[in-house]
Amino acid sequence: MHFSPSRLDPESFVDAETQQIAMVLNDEVEKFREAERRQSRPEPLGVFGHVGYAVDLRPWYEIACDVELVLRAAERLGMTAQQLAIKVSALLTPNWHGFFWMAAWLRELHEHQDKIKRIADEVVLLVEGQKKIWSMKAVDKRHAENRDMRAQAIAWYAERRHRMSKNAAAEEMSHKVVPVGFRTIRAWLINA
Repeated sequence: MHFSPSRLDPESFVDAETQQIAMVLNDEVEKFREAERRQSRPEPLGVFGHVGYAVDLRPWYEIACDVELVLRAAERLGMTAQQLAIKVSALLTPNWHGFFWMAAWLRELHEHQDKIKRIADEVVLLVEGQKKIWSMKAVDKRHAENRDMRAQAIAWYAERRHRMSKNAAAEEMSHKVVPVGFRTIRAWLINA
């Protein structure tokens, strides 16, 4: 029994019914490929710059999973779709499901690689943005005590504003009201 990625080999089967199924499936798969070729343009395939149709790279058993194709083939063979599916699954090697899903996953990955890259870039931006937020929160927390002392110094001066200058207030507050030097307090009062 010979399984080519592109088609089933009817000659490799002994009984006439299986050969007939293989020929009908090959015919339906080829009709599917022709329809796909008419709807698309040739594109570069692989790393060597060969040009062709992507549908020609899809294995026959992947294309044969198309519901309409199965229904047409079953009708041509005088079977139900379920009977045809049972016959075809008996022809396939046990690991064909794995190959089918692996091929489908790789095709999906290829089709969506730009979207995946954009999502990855967005995740990187989100992580960087979150780092910035965490950094800003850390800075905010680190300077919270300073802001409290500044507010305390400005409030103290506001109560005594009419009795003393900013320089005198800064000198009196220095290391007494708030544990900060004269120049820092004076800068707070001037910029307040």
